[in-house]
This record gives sequence, C-alpha cells and structure tokens, in this order.
Amino acid sequence: MKFSTALILSFLFTACASRTPIVREPESDKKRPTYDMGQLQTELGMSREMRDLGFIQREFDSCRYNIKGDRSRCGSRHFNVIHFRMLCRDSEDTVSEVPSKLTPLQSPRMQWKVGAQAGIGTIDSEGYGQVKVVSEGPLIGQRLVLIVGKQFLGLEVSEVNQIVVPIYWCRQ
Repeated sequence: MKFSTALILSFLFTACASRTPIVREPESDKKRPTYDMGQLQTELGMSREMRDLGFIQREFDSCRYNIKGDRSRCGSRHFNVIHFRMLCRDSEDTVSEVPSKLTPLQSPRMQWKVGAQAGIGTIDSEGYGQVKVVSEGPLIGQRLVLIVGKQFLGLEVSEVNQIVVPIYWCRQ
C-alpha cells in the first residue's frame, strides 16, 4: 500500500512539474493597434489649421481603416485631436492683471498623457502644439497632462486651447 501511494504521488509530482505553466500577458503590455494618424484625420474630415484651437473628436469604425495590429479587436473608436497654444507671461508669480508681454513657448520635445495613453510631440516657434489620440471611449472629462522639461500642467481636454504659463517655462 505504501509503495503504490508513493508511486502515485511520484507520478502526479512528475506530471505536474513537467507542465509548462500558463502565463498570460498582462492587458497593459499587449501591443495596441497603431493608426496612420494623418490619414485617419483626413479621412474623418478633421484636418484643420493649427490656429484653430481646442478639442474635437469623431467616432469611427476601426474595422474600416488600415490598422497595424490586432484586427480581431476592431470596433467603435474615437479619434481625438487637441490643438493648443502655449505662451509664457512676463512674470513668475500669480497675477491678477493681464500680462503685458506674452512669449510663445517653443519645445522640440513635449510629452503628453491622457487617460492610459501617452506620447511625444513638439511645440512650434509660435507656441502651437497638437495631440492626436485614438481611444476606445470618449475623452470628454479626461485630463490632458502636458510635460515640457520638468514642468507639467493638467487640463480637462475640452478646456484646452490657449494656455498661459509662468516665464520659467520658456527658460528651459
């Protein structure tokens, strides 16, 4: 009896130990489908001048567009475009008056975050920048965080347009 119990336990241990464990890739580590943002913007009729500030979004069926990635997860998506202009005021402190001089912020590298997504962009010599992002749901109510150097600022996406920041933002 002892021999057969030991044999059964040995067999079970060997069978369990020889199996390859199932490791599931975390959802956040899976590659997201990528889009040709310029083409998508044009096809959805969302092309506009950089001076046209603010947030716009359009819902679209991602199954109909050229998506690099997993086509099995296609469906309703939202294409979001946020245009903004960043200007530095002539002071560092909190102001109660309209600044007398505004200087466009220029940055060859600007990071952004909205919801679970993030990216890198630029702010041109006149202070204009844009963020384009495809999301599974509407971004209304989400906070857009802009990061330039060591400075960061968060605004609700529908409130983003002309942004005035202290002069030290321009000194980076």
